[in-house]
Amino acid sequence: MTKKLHAKVDHGVDGLIRVLSTLRRREFDVVGVEMEEHEGALWITLDAPDQTTDRALEHVRKLYGVHDVRWVR
Repeated sequence: MTKKLHAKVDHGVDGLIRVLSTLRRREFDVVGVEMEEHEGALWITLDAPDQTTDRALEHVRKLYGVHDVRWVR
């Protein structure tokens, strides 16, 4: 099942790289990425079972410079 995660990140592309590398290191399957650099808005689409998606949200919330993390759909 695919779910889309929304987060606001500081430091533009550096924040994007930090989030994506954490998710890949934790072995989540990232299938899509969108970013609005001027606002720091980031949308990441994950393909993961329902029981592991909350873990992904918690991993991203712990990162420095990441705010307002939530599921979009």
